[in-house]
Amino acid sequence: MVHEKWIETLRTQNRRLKDLKKSPKVVLVHDLPWVRIRDISDQFYCELKVDLELKFGKKYAPETKKGSEIHKKVDSSLRRVNLKRLIEDIVSGKSFFAKFTVDFEFEEVPIVGVLDQTFFREGKPFYLLEVKSTNHKLDRIYEGEKAQAMLYGFALEKMGFDCSKLCLAVVKVKRDLDVEKYSNLAVRVVQKMDLIRDLGKGKVGNKELKNEFVHFWEYNGLEELEGEIREKLNYWTKKRSPKPAQNTNKCKRCAYKDFCRG
Repeated sequence: MVHEKWIETLRTQNRRLKDLKKSPKVVLVHDLPWVRIRDISDQFYCELKVDLELKFGKKYAPETKKGSEIHKKVDSSLRRVNLKRLIEDIVSGKSFFAKFTVDFEFEEVPIVGVLDQTFFREGKPFYLLEVKSTNHKLDRIYEGEKAQAMLYGFALEKMGFDCSKLCLAVVKVKRDLDVEKYSNLAVRVVQKMDLIRDLGKGKVGNKELKNEFVHFWEYNGLEELEGEIREKLNYWTKKRSPKPAQNTNKCKRCAYKDFCRG
């Protein structure tokens, strides 16, 4: 067996997360044991909405609920893998998709997330796909969406994976398409990305496919986002109150508008 940091990180993950639930390392808002990556992403949209969701539970605006349902059906055959099997498959060097939990610490704050779809090849993560459904323009990528993909990539790096070949991709799909048209979405994206990278054009860009739009860039750490993440974590560590969205048009579609003090 190859002895690498990521193997030990995966082997000890369940115990590490259980210990955090019993005895959190830091005091977080709402007595949480850790911060979820998807919640950090949502802070870029509206931090107060994130806080209200933690207080009152998940509520969906009609269009958001449909998007959540679609997200669950996209490549629905992909399930979280057994960690022992995941380690074996990575070490074997085979090519495969995997969905699994990642965790790391950012300045002592535990951060946890579940990858959408990660493609492994030659024992390394080659593609990290984050799927987003929308009723708006597919060729537009938002700051929170990009931050989410970057944090997942950073999590892989911190866990000890070799991310030298990693490409991050935010895949935008229309909500009003039949679910059947989303089948094999991940496979199509990887095939196209392989072709783009082989042609030497895969550093950063976007590509329109049949029913989706792919925004992609080579992983290079958190780059300029590190300061922004640090500031976002100030809410979680109770150093400041949650901030409402600056764009009040967001409030009109928000499922929490009746609870909001913003």
